[in-house]
Amino acid sequence: MKTKTKRQAMSISISDLLKLKNELLNQEIELANELGEYYVDLNKKYSVSIINKEPKCSDTWELE
Repeated sequence: MKTKTKRQAMSISISDLLKLKNELLNQEIELANELGEYYVDLNKKYSVSIINKEPKCSDTWELE
């Protein structure tokens, strides 16, 4: 029996994505500095919170 994959999406601008990237990178740089490390792992995975302020509408997801 095959299970169906349920897909959902959110609308996001490149500007929002760049802002998120910069925030995550700055956090990693700060952590590396605190730990005395000399590199930042750009392949590290993150959980990014998204919310749906209008649950009855499937296209209202946004970054939290």
